[in-house]
Amino acid sequence: MSHRKETMSRHLLYWEQQDRHQLKQESHQLKQDSHQLKQDSHQLKQDSRLLNCQG
Repeated sequence: MSHRKETMSRHLLYWEQQDRHQLKQESHQLKQDSHQLKQDSHQLKQDSRLLNCQG
């Protein structure tokens, strides 16, 4: 019985680690996305400024 419990907890631990790894990757991806968005909006601001100058 105790052996089975140990195996179970090991499995759970493994899955927890996998989940955590997945979460880290996802949050990293989100950070990159938001960074990309910031760059895009910065670009848009520059574009509109150029348009204003020309207009």
